[in-house]
Amino acid sequence: MTGSPMLVSFNLASNRPDNFSELCENLQATAADPTCFEILVKIDDSDEAMHACVAAEAAKRPFPVNPPAGL
Repeated sequence: MTGSPMLVSFNLASNRPDNFSELCENLQATAADPTCFEILVKIDDSDEAMHACVAAEAAKRPFPVNPPAGL
């Protein structure tokens, strides 16, 4: 992060890995500062495909991709 204050948190439920990857790509490509937001994703414990997708996206994005705190 560049030290910019966090301006936006996207909090969403998702079970569509392809759509989630496209969302992350679009946000990174179009954001003036892709370090000023985060994505919080609630995933069912049994959704292995989505857990793998979120981990892959978190590893390659300049913004945090995490489960919501406390879950």
